[in-house]
Amino acid sequence: MFGKKKKIPCKFCGKNVHHLKQYNDSFCSECERFQSEDLVKEIKLLPIFKLKTYNFAAQKYTYIVYNSLGSKIAFAEKRDVTKFVSDKNYNIRYYFFNDVNRVIGSIDGSSLVLDTTRDATWKVYDYGRNLRAEIRHLAESDTWEIIDASGKIIAIRDVDASQSLQKKMREFTFVNPEDKEEIFFQAKRKAGFSLQLISETVDPHIGWGFIIALHQRLYA
Repeated sequence: MFGKKKKIPCKFCGKNVHHLKQYNDSFCSECERFQSEDLVKEIKLLPIFKLKTYNFAAQKYTYIVYNSLGSKIAFAEKRDVTKFVSDKNYNIRYYFFNDVNRVIGSIDGSSLVLDTTRDATWKVYDYGRNLRAEIRHLAESDTWEIIDASGKIIAIRDVDASQSLQKKMREFTFVNPEDKEEIFFQAKRKAGFSLQLISETVDPHIGWGFIIALHQRLYA
C-alpha cells in the first residue's frame, strides 16, 4: 500500500500548502504566498532597485530585466493562482527573481486586463509582500494613475496634447498630480520596454510593476 502524501505546513502561517509542480513551488491559500518567498523582518530597498535605467524583454510567460549595459539582472515569471485565491481580480501573479532566484518583488493582476473595455488594476508588492502601490487604468478615459497603500493618488500619466497617436502609444510619462513639472519616471516601448527613473522620490517597484501592467494591457 502507498502511504499518505505528506502534508507540508506553510512557513508563514502553519496551514497546509499546495504543491504546484509547474512552478516547482508550494502555495498557501490561507496567507496567499509561495514558499519560495522570504520571511522578512526589516524591509530595505534592494541594490537591484537603485539603478536609474532598466530594459525589459517581454515573452509569453516571462520578462527579462537588463541594466543599461545589457547585462541580465532579473526576470519575472507569470503564475496562475486562480484555484487558490478568493479575489479573482488578482488571480494572476508575476514574481520577480534576481540572478540567484530570490524573490525580489511581485505584481498581482487578472486575466481580465486583456479586455480594454474594462477598468484594470495591478497591486505592486516588495519582496516581503508589503503593498507598495496600486496601478490603475481607467478604460473610458484611457487614464493611468498610481495609488499608494493609503489610497491616495500619487502619480498620473501626463499626456501631451500635441503628441502624435503613435508617440502616445509608445511613451508613458508619470508626474506628480499636484505639480506636473515633477516627473517621476518614464517608460517607452521600443524593441521591448525601457524604464527611466527620474525623480529621487519614486518607488522603483512601481516602475517595474508598470512595465508588466503596460505590456499586459496593450501589447500581450
